[in-house]
Amino acid sequence: MSRHSSHLMTLARRLAFVTVVGMGAMAHGQPQSRARVVTAHAVLLPEGAGDSSRATCGFIDVLEYSPFAAGSVRYGGIGGTWRPVYWTQNAGDWSQPTPLPDMGHGGSVSGITDGSSNTIYFAGSVDDDQGSEQPALWSLDQFGPQLFMLPVPDGGSGAAADLISFGDDPDNLCVLICGQVVDAEGICEAAAWEVSPAGGVTLHLLPAPFPTDCCGALSLGYYIVLGNASIAGIAVRPNGEEQAVAWVVSLDGGGWDAADFVLPPPPGGGGSAAQAVVVKEAGGTEAFAGWAKNGQGDARASLWLAADPTHPDDATMVNLPLGLYPQGQVNGIIAVLIGFLAGGDAMGPAGSSAALWLSVGTHALFVNLDALVHDDLGPGLRFAHVAQLLPYVEQGNVCRAAGFCLGDGSVHAVIADIGLAR
Repeated sequence: MSRHSSHLMTLARRLAFVTVVGMGAMAHGQPQSRARVVTAHAVLLPEGAGDSSRATCGFIDVLEYSPFAAGSVRYGGIGGTWRPVYWTQNAGDWSQPTPLPDMGHGGSVSGITDGSSNTIYFAGSVDDDQGSEQPALWSLDQFGPQLFMLPVPDGGSGAAADLISFGDDPDNLCVLICGQVVDAEGICEAAAWEVSPAGGVTLHLLPAPFPTDCCGALSLGYYIVLGNASIAGIAVRPNGEEQAVAWVVSLDGGGWDAADFVLPPPPGGGGSAAQAVVVKEAGGTEAFAGWAKNGQGDARASLWLAADPTHPDDATMVNLPLGLYPQGQVNGIIAVLIGFLAGGDAMGPAGSSAALWLSVGTHALFVNLDALVHDDLGPGLRFAHVAQLLPYVEQGNVCRAAGFCLGDGSVHAVIADIGLAR
């Protein structure tokens, strides 16, 4: 694997940490309402026979309010095997982890969505007999979980990062998965896999924004009105700097059409990465989220807000506040009534803390989430990472964060409930 491709695969698995926020909603520059975090409660997910765990993604069936979480659990202690798992919640209690099939050598889940006929899909990777990562898709229905290996170039490897379902017929939905593949020569390319309702899988290599041919796709968003999927990712410029990039894929009318865009770089031209994306259906505003380096080389949590989802290169870049923390990044983002809610890392000399940002237009506020839920986790544990925010449930004005806490060399999966006051 080349240096650049190894670097991208590492970025796709980078730890993340969350924070919570509140601020007045703005319309034409005037405050219209107040929204603030009023409750934050965290629970450790059961580990069964495992000894460490990570929650990397989650999903809520809004109609049935049926939450899922997924990630990985380590079995066998230090040096043991991390296996892909999922959890479900019933009557307020989270289940023991249910293992997903792998190739016998472990794996991890990075994305989750619903599909046709009460089916849940998971995306991620499993390790093969040679110790290489291979992109994987799992389906879960009344018959249990099933593993499908996604195609890669001959002799290559890869990982799936995120997925969505789409289509006009809810009983015959397609699935789109994004990620990266590495060919036999070690070149890392951004990839998308299209799964038909009949189960056929097509691998599409996304166009490279730079001639380096070194890029990865990390997150998917879907704009129903236009029938477009937006993909957030990272590419390597010819000078070796990382660059936040985006792809827009037309999913309406058949065929395959993907266009690449370079998101506005930070002042001074430092590195950047887009690690999450969401489209706010009301008005069509799109938000990419990740990090961008300042003039001192510190990674700062950042958003790119695009008024036109078909041209993310015209987005406005917003640097998010970090309080007293020198560095940070956004790992997940969702749309809420008054704007966007983002979760990610806030990093300082004493370690990292989970955080959320509430963004209304180009304004945002930051709160340390670990400080709000510290008493829920027990002595010696710190909520250090939020990997993803689950879909916002308007009825309860609540969202959830999936991540993990750290303490004494251990890692434990966490789900945090975050309530916002209107």
